[in-house]
Amino acid sequence: MSFAMPEILAVGLFDSRRSFPGMTETTPRHITCYEIELPLEKGGVSWIDGRSYPISPNHVLCARPGQTRWSTLHFKCRYMKFQTQDPLLLQLLSCVPEVFETSRSKEYAAQMDALWEADESPCADREIQTAAKALEIIHLLHADGQRFARQQAILPARFRNKQLHFILEYIDANYREPLALETLAAQLGYSPVYFHKLFSAAMGRTPRQYIQERRLRIARELLALGDLSLAEVAMECGFSSQSYFNYVFKQETGMTPSAYARANSDRYGGKEPSMQRAENVIENDLQSKSSVL
Repeated sequence: MSFAMPEILAVGLFDSRRSFPGMTETTPRHITCYEIELPLEKGGVSWIDGRSYPISPNHVLCARPGQTRWSTLHFKCRYMKFQTQDPLLLQLLSCVPEVFETSRSKEYAAQMDALWEADESPCADREIQTAAKALEIIHLLHADGQRFARQQAILPARFRNKQLHFILEYIDANYREPLALETLAAQLGYSPVYFHKLFSAAMGRTPRQYIQERRLRIARELLALGDLSLAEVAMECGFSSQSYFNYVFKQETGMTPSAYARANSDRYGGKEPSMQRAENVIENDLQSKSSVL
């Protein structure tokens, strides 16, 4: 079966600190090609059509034409952008999740580096070399996509169709509370271990990660509004203490809450929140990182 080679548009290393210095969030943009990213560090959040995905090593992002993307900064990644209209390649890519964890990070990295080298090569067969390396990456994406599909297939139908929707609504309504794994599992009558397995397979991240994403998303909006003190933001978002809020926020975004608030205080015309004790409590009271999700 013949097919058209993918067209490579860009490949290389991306550092948001160099491309967007002084910024904390990029402007939403409509994408017109496939964008594949392999994070090099933890930090920041990728947004695809309003869905948030914390940026972390050993994960792959696969954004598609027609989607809207923006990012909460900062992060570094390997990346490639390509176009294809070939039916076979489109079919292979159709099962690939937007973001997924992979055990093949080194293989992705090696193929992206080889693609970058081929793309800069002056050889006459440069286009063939780049297409071949791109096909290797598409093969890896398809293999991981099939693995993800198999994980989805083993989920009980009732969990996929009703129970997952119920538990997401429950989290949305109760994220301010100390949502332990046992509490969530009990809502569906599952053991904590089995619930954790089902949720992680369905969502591509653990219940703890999902809840933390939800809390941090609300925290960023409240910090930008500037109407609450940092202690009030922490309480409103379900963190057990201001110090733990500071710790988690900096771990995930690379910025303290107070720095984020200063950088974003004009987004809604809001005032900067109260900063008392904001910077000197980050290292204290971290015992609260216990079993609370």
